[in-house]
Formats: sequence, C-alpha cells, structure tokens
Amino acid sequence: MTTYASTRGVALERAYKHWRERGALLELPSTQPTAPPLTIAISRETGAGGTSIAEEIAAELGWPLYDRELVAQIAEDTGVHTELLEKLDEKKPNWLTDCLEGFSDHKNISGAAFAIRLRKILFALYCHGNCVIVGRGAAQILPPKHTLRVRFVAPKNARIARMSELLDPGVDVEQAVLQSDKDRESFVKSYFFKDPNSHTGYDLTLDTSRFSHAGCAEIILSAIKAHHENAKVSS
Repeated sequence: MTTYASTRGVALERAYKHWRERGALLELPSTQPTAPPLTIAISRETGAGGTSIAEEIAAELGWPLYDRELVAQIAEDTGVHTELLEKLDEKKPNWLTDCLEGFSDHKNISGAAFAIRLRKILFALYCHGNCVIVGRGAAQILPPKHTLRVRFVAPKNARIARMSELLDPGVDVEQAVLQSDKDRESFVKSYFFKDPNSHTGYDLTLDTSRFSHAGCAEIILSAIKAHHENAKVSS
C-alpha cells in the first residue's frame, strides 16, 4: 500500500532529478545571455480543483510538480534546502546571481525565519524553471517575466460540493472551505504582503465550474505556447 511518506519520497526524488538536470544545463557554454525557463505558479480557492489541474499540466509537460506541502518540506528540511541552493551556486550565470543577490531577507515579518527560507526556495525553483508550483505564495512573489501566474476559482456552492466528496462525513464542509480560504489568504498577506484575491496579480483566472479540468489544462498549455512565442519575438 502506498503511504503518504513514500509518496513524498517519490516527489522529493523527482525534485532532485529536476535540480540535477537543470544544474547540468546551466553549465553548458553559451554565447547568449541565459534566461530562466518558464515557471507555472498556481493559486487556487479551496475546492476549485487547482491541484488536480496542476497535476495534469505537469504530467503533460513532463515537469515536476511542487505542491504546497512539498515546498514547505523543502523549506523546513535543512539538508534538502541546502542541496537545492548548492546546485544553483555551483555555476550560476549573471541572471541567477542578480536574482538571488537581489532577494533581501526581511527580518520584520511574522514567522521571519520560515518566510525567508521559503522565499529563497521559491526563487531557487523559479531559477531552475520548467516546473509547476502550487500555492505557498509563488504566484504572488515570483517575477512575472518568466512566470505564468494562474488563479483557479469557482462559486462557493460548487467548491463545497466538490469538497464534500473529499472530506470525512460529519465535517462541516462549508466551514472547512471558508476557513481554508481564510488561512491561505492570511498566509500570503502575512508573509508576502500580497493579496491573493487581487485579479491584477495573475495572467489567467479560470472559473473551474465553467470548464472541465482537461479544458483548463488545455487553456494553460495554449498560454504557455503563446508565452514562448512572445519571448522569441521579444528577444
């Protein structure tokens, strides 16, 4: 039987593979300035199905998926945190140096130690690129130039109906949905001073009650293609 711990272990091994591959690519000689590949940052209302859609996108692209639990685990685990940052420090081009050096440690926020570590992890993943990050404020703080920022929403009734199929019987589903939304909003506001409900902070906002998960994934994949085409024209 597959356990939660074994699932997290597989996810971390996939993450290590991602870091190793990207580190090798960074060491390839190039006469052109190196730009970070695209990162997809997902924000979602509770019960909107954002994580499931993110999994579909990651599978289609062959990219690793970093959900909020995995990102938090990396941020809290000193060994994992150190290995990821060392992969970047082995041989980093100028854009990576600027990105990491330009990232300041804010000491005056609640939960500063965790927030600082989390920010560095998110920026390191962004610098590796070619990955999908769910939650943890990634859509709010990563540089938009090389990040596709997506927000999944749905009417409250639709989200409650979906969560009622996932939560244990006897749970007050509406209260659980509202509390989860409140916690996520509070997290981003407290650590990153951003409002996750502001539509101006996203490139795409999709109502999952109006599109199937496959349809949402298709829209995002089209947006990725458009982003790459625009990048070629701009370069």
